[in-house]
Amino acid sequence: MKGREGMSERHILSFFMYKEAASYVEYTLHLFFSL
Repeated sequence: MKGREGMSERHILSFFMYKEAASYVEYTLHLFFSL
C-alpha cells in the first residue's frame, strides 16, 4: 500500500513537472515569435 502511494505520488509529481515544462516552452516560443 505504502509503495503504491509513493509511486502514484511520483507519477503525479512528474506529470505536473511535464505540464510546467511544456507551458514554459510554449511561453518562450511566444516570446521568440513576438520579437
